[in-house]
Amino acid sequence: MEFRTKSFYCSAVFFFIKLCTGQHSQPCLVNQLKMQENFTMDAFQGEWYVISMRNQRTAQNGAGLLDSNIRHRYSMGSYGTLTFETNLQRVWFGCTRLESTAIPDPYSNMTKFTIMQTNVPVRQRWVGRNLWIVRTDYTGFAVIYSCDYVRIDGTCDQAFVYTLNRNRNGHTPEEMSQINEVMTAVCVHPSTLLPIVQNGGCALSSQGGNLWGGARQWMNRWRGF
Repeated sequence: MEFRTKSFYCSAVFFFIKLCTGQHSQPCLVNQLKMQENFTMDAFQGEWYVISMRNQRTAQNGAGLLDSNIRHRYSMGSYGTLTFETNLQRVWFGCTRLESTAIPDPYSNMTKFTIMQTNVPVRQRWVGRNLWIVRTDYTGFAVIYSCDYVRIDGTCDQAFVYTLNRNRNGHTPEEMSQINEVMTAVCVHPSTLLPIVQNGGCALSSQGGNLWGGARQWMNRWRGF
């Protein structure tokens, strides 16, 4: 685990330097970002661990309020909808279960989804309003991208990126090489990805309840009830 953490930071620094030296030639237009070619949703479905992420909260606050043990389970529903469950361990509220439904964007080959509803509105603060599958090998890693606000010039104002892995121990060096190439392609500095703690807590099969139920339990413990 320690080796993979060091590998993660070394790879991020290397690609940060590479990005800085070549970013002027990178178009960075949201509508020109390339998604996974020949994507197959059947192979992508199932359980994934969130290994690292970059969103507006981490960009502003760093790792201070970063949740841990984040897991996703993706499954296709009726009429082409995508349902994804999330279990995570909140800094203050403990294990929390969230669920969202998304619909595929036209002509995206199921690589781009728009989140239509979620059981907790605050969720959009960290996963974004879209779910774009930029790169995956299905059995090892995946890179998910979202842009909530597109500027007039076509670039992204608030980019959300998180990396997934089937293994909670994290990405291999080979996977990190591909991930950092993707980060450069979507114009997000690899160094802004923060690692997510995964220690086996808050499994998807557990009953974590919703966010507000977790908040009430925490308040009751704090009051001594």
